[in-house]
Amino acid sequence: ARTKARAWREDFNTRRPHSSLGYLTPTEFALRSAASVRPTASLQQHCESPIPIPQPNLS
Repeated sequence: ARTKARAWREDFNTRRPHSSLGYLTPTEFALRSAASVRPTASLQQHCESPIPIPQPNLS
């Protein structure tokens, strides 16, 4: 069951087109979005030290 769930999640999150993304796959959408964004010098100054995102404690 875990293997099937993992395969479904991988397909859904990377290869399946989504209507909310203009019928692009999430991978295609991310690549197009990243290619169209160019940070300016003023934005780069504010992004020097990003805040770490805490990971869930699953123990």
